[in-house]
Amino acid sequence: MTCEIPGPELLDRLWAGLPVAFGEALRAIVEVADDRELPLFVVGGAVRDSLRAGSAGGLLDLDIAVEGDPGPLLAVLSQQRGRRVVRHDRFGTGTLVLGSAGGLLGSAVGVLGSAGGVLGSAAGRIDLARTRVERYVRPGALPQVSAASIEADLSRRDFSVNAMALGLNGARRGELLDPFDGRGDLQRGLIRTLHDHSFADDPTRLIRACRYGARLDARFAPGMRAQALRSRGELRSISGDRFGEAWRRLLLDRAAPAALVRASGLGIPQAREGGWSIGLGLIDAFTGMEGAGAPAFWALTGLRAQSEVVSLLAGRCGLTRGERRALEAGAELRALRRPLGRAGLAASGAAGLLRSFDAMTLGAAASLWGGLAAERVERALGEWADARAPLDATALAELGVEPGPAIGRWLEALRDAVIDGDLPGGRRGAEPARLLVQAGLQSRRDRPSRRP
Repeated sequence: MTCEIPGPELLDRLWAGLPVAFGEALRAIVEVADDRELPLFVVGGAVRDSLRAGSAGGLLDLDIAVEGDPGPLLAVLSQQRGRRVVRHDRFGTGTLVLGSAGGLLGSAVGVLGSAGGVLGSAAGRIDLARTRVERYVRPGALPQVSAASIEADLSRRDFSVNAMALGLNGARRGELLDPFDGRGDLQRGLIRTLHDHSFADDPTRLIRACRYGARLDARFAPGMRAQALRSRGELRSISGDRFGEAWRRLLLDRAAPAALVRASGLGIPQAREGGWSIGLGLIDAFTGMEGAGAPAFWALTGLRAQSEVVSLLAGRCGLTRGERRALEAGAELRALRRPLGRAGLAASGAAGLLRSFDAMTLGAAASLWGGLAAERVERALGEWADARAPLDATALAELGVEPGPAIGRWLEALRDAVIDGDLPGGRRGAEPARLLVQAGLQSRRDRPSRRP
């Protein structure tokens, strides 16, 4: 349900719901803007969420539109707080990144590019952008921008529920601007673009439509699905970085599983790369790995996709280094599924095949697979991960094992015996292990061997 309170009271509620770090930084921004007579407006998500819930609780980023050049404002803030602020001249945008302790992190202060970059891992950020209009010279291209009023700025936004603004200072303080009836669409549970060419102008809006629709539990407005299907081919026209950032935001959203269902229904993965698809099994597995983040999704993708598709996705989807590693690890583990499912494979052999994979990749396989292979992956995450040789290197040396590689081979052999159930683990296995080592050393004296 949306909040029906008037703009001034809504602004008061928004202020009251801001985390301490945001409140302190925003007061400083408003003070400097007042000195320079720069009108400020909160735009987008904070307004939307305040209308829905009566506050902006849980806020991680705040978008501020400046009706005028934000450069002097950013410069003064930087001087006051001893921080560095970089301005992006093309888009007239800067970002203050807030640390968990409430202070500005000077090293993390940076610039938002055209796609609205995710900056670091700080607790939150305040984006300051000049009000502007955009012109797209071709579908998928970065826009050409020029300064404009706040009303014109709202007309360039993606969806009506995000095309609202709340005046922060001056004569328009507390004024709610809602030229496209975003409040009404919130009440009706609708996601609606502002014009028919919205998806063609910026194909990443297709991904955002799935994300916002899932988060707000809203359906597409009439005709919008057809518009999306007509425009999805334009996803091939944008850079890997732009696609990757929009997709990463979807994966990190609290409603990511439902957003993935919507994206799959629109055929967004196939539109980006023909052989790439997302099934309900993968989405269910990702849901079961709640909190694992984007790398978990890409590990699941590697576990499911054909090798030729995996080799293309890293570049086509703008993966980070960690996401690329997760994708490749998933693909490597996928190649081992058949041998892991063989009934005759010893437990220690299965453990050996799985030992080089991290817990996240193994967890992805356990969530996605079934049968004996999944059972063995689960054991690798549990009991096998804790398996240790009952004797340590010192004890082996005292029994007469030569220092060097032989010690390592015996430690591996004893650990494998524990995994296979041939030796008890822990202290109970110490004496049987001594007997086993002594017998092995005696046998080697009778018949030399390179391995225990």
